[in-house]
Amino acid sequence: MYSKDAYFKSSCSSPAKLNYSREILNIWSSLRTEVVISCVKGRSGVLGNEVADQLARQGAHGSTLNINIDLPNSCLKKNLKRFFLEIWRDRWNLLETGRRTFLFVPQVNINRASFTSITNQFIIGHGPFVAYLHRFGLCSHDRCVCGAKGDPNHYATVCPVTKPFHFTKPSAENLSTWCENIVQDKRSLA
Repeated sequence: MYSKDAYFKSSCSSPAKLNYSREILNIWSSLRTEVVISCVKGRSGVLGNEVADQLARQGAHGSTLNINIDLPNSCLKKNLKRFFLEIWRDRWNLLETGRRTFLFVPQVNINRASFTSITNQFIIGHGPFVAYLHRFGLCSHDRCVCGAKGDPNHYATVCPVTKPFHFTKPSAENLSTWCENIVQDKRSLA
């Protein structure tokens, strides 16, 4: 059996344990009930000790242990959210689909982006664009009336038919900044 002083002296044998031991001693001193710490010899037949020994043996031999620990729902929700967000990010970075959208939104997160419908059609490339309609057999060709491929960038930057609504066409080296500015422009948001 240990007294508080004996426990404190034995646990403070190394400087690294000193603060931790003092904290335990303070908590121990503040308890209103008497706490007794004692040693139990191995193989003494105490059920709790026998179970602990059995679990230690299983752990030492590498077998898996099934231990049920009740966790709060908030912990489960947080861990599931983190797990699925990681899967989503991996897929977003590796898959070939959605690469046009990837230019504008290179990283996924759980914060919802609310764009106007026109901005959304431009970012994802799904809308009344001849090249998009041609992909699904809804138009016999993918060319704009001016002769160029009728994709969103064409209509937004160089098409003479839509000239009053043009964005300045970005250079290849500034494309990512240009895409980022479109996404962050307050006029793009719903």
